[in-house]
Amino acid sequence: MKGTFYPELVMVFYTCASVDLEGNLLSTVNGVEMVIDVVVWKEVAGLDMGGVRKFDETTYGYNANLYGNAS
Repeated sequence: MKGTFYPELVMVFYTCASVDLEGNLLSTVNGVEMVIDVVVWKEVAGLDMGGVRKFDETTYGYNANLYGNAS
C-alpha cells in the first residue's frame, strides 16, 4: 500500500462496516459515509470473484445442497 494511512481509522472503518443487499461495503467514519462497491473492493483486496457461491438467504448463507449434505 502506498501513501499515508491511519490504523485507528482503518479499525473504525471495519468496526462500523456493513454490507448491503448488492454486496457493497458501507461504513461511516467521523461523519463521512463511505460506499465501496464490489468491483472496487475486489481490486483493493486483490480477490478473484470467479469462485464465489450463491448466497442462500433462507439458511444464512449455508446451502446444504452446495456441500453435498442435503437432508
